[in-house]
Amino acid sequence: MKITKLDFPVMSSWMENNGRRLDCNPYLSGAFEAKVILEKLSAKKQPLHEVTKGGMKGIFHAGRESRQYVNDPDYGIPFLGSTDILAADFYGLPLLSKKQVKSNPNYTIQEGWTLITRSGTIGRMAYVRSEMDGMVCSEHAMRVVPDSKKILPGYLYAYLSSSFGVPIVISGTYGSIIQSIEPQHIADLPVPRLGKDIEETAHKNIEEAAKLRSEYQAQVKAATNRLFSVLGLKNMTTVDWHKMGSVLGFSHNLDSHVSLRAANFNPRFKKLCETIKFNKYKELYEICVPGTLQRGGRYKRIDADSEFGCQLIGQRQLFWLRPEGRWVAKSALGNVQP
Repeated sequence: MKITKLDFPVMSSWMENNGRRLDCNPYLSGAFEAKVILEKLSAKKQPLHEVTKGGMKGIFHAGRESRQYVNDPDYGIPFLGSTDILAADFYGLPLLSKKQVKSNPNYTIQEGWTLITRSGTIGRMAYVRSEMDGMVCSEHAMRVVPDSKKILPGYLYAYLSSSFGVPIVISGTYGSIIQSIEPQHIADLPVPRLGKDIEETAHKNIEEAAKLRSEYQAQVKAATNRLFSVLGLKNMTTVDWHKMGSVLGFSHNLDSHVSLRAANFNPRFKKLCETIKFNKYKELYEICVPGTLQRGGRYKRIDADSEFGCQLIGQRQLFWLRPEGRWVAKSALGNVQP
């Protein structure tokens, strides 16, 4: 629950400056607090649309339309959903039809852009790295295209994803059921200009981080391909998988098995298992620290402030670049180790 701070109360004048909105989100999200601090800052501030390429044309999304997915990489381009932009590994992305992308170029993203989730959970951001260049992205992610002649891409991302940028982005949220934001809601977001040295330092740090992440992605892919090569396999696409044979019309004796899941007896699956077991191998539990191959403990989840809690990371967030989680009370964990 969001509450106001006694040392920074909500002022009635804020309502006048915010279109007389009476919902609490704009006032308790930290946006006005950030704006007040920015106003006191002596540095020059520019509206976001003044530092984007083509002004308002540099803040956009792909627009809503039905998607045409394909299985063959020859006819598709890796597609990033609004959650996928946060992922640490882009393996297994769906493919959007090249024909559809050609008819709507706004799907394509380029290196150096900032992506902002704009519906559902709003304000999560990602910096487009080299391996993301040329991929396509959901309309649920806003594109912010910096004008490199006016501002450095890394600095703009660093600011937008900061404790000043995020609250102001979120404050533009509208809608009671499915919340969202549009380009015009962040067009006037104030961007402080802190001088060449500071902005270049921030840009270089973001670029270096992006480069290291891209190298990680390349090395993970190389390691996976090498592993498959040793096993006599290859990193199969969906098309390759379907070429291995039919998934219908097979039978299996269940006398020695407890599973009733048909996929466990699929001839394709069994063939892969046999190929792997043909080589020297160990079972998973043999290479794990004894006693660690287990599920997490169960306990009542009571929300708490970070001072009195532990951060709980969910299954989805576990694979994000920067995992986010809710804070749950330590007192409710019992014997569960955080």
